[in-house]
Amino acid sequence: MYGNRVLLIAGRTSFFHVLLMMTLIGGPIVFFSSDLDIPGKLSIFLFFLISLWLVYFLLNILFHRRSLRNTEKLNEFLAKKEVEQGKDVGTYLEGW
Repeated sequence: MYGNRVLLIAGRTSFFHVLLMMTLIGGPIVFFSSDLDIPGKLSIFLFFLISLWLVYFLLNILFHRRSLRNTEKLNEFLAKKEVEQGKDVGTYLEGW
């Protein structure tokens, strides 16, 4: 259903959304904890960033695919360009 380019754009879009939230909320928490050195803090930040992004990305795909059960929505989605489709998939949970 989704092409490689659509998934790539959706992944990039959802990654930037998670990165923004992790940087604003999780960054100071990890940085100001005094128990670890800088490489340890960076590795924890990257671990949580990638973990949360994968969960968010997969949930976006799952719920977006469920929303396309209606043929009208499916036709609307397929009428869009690949870039718009990718952004639509990558930001599906944003409005919730």
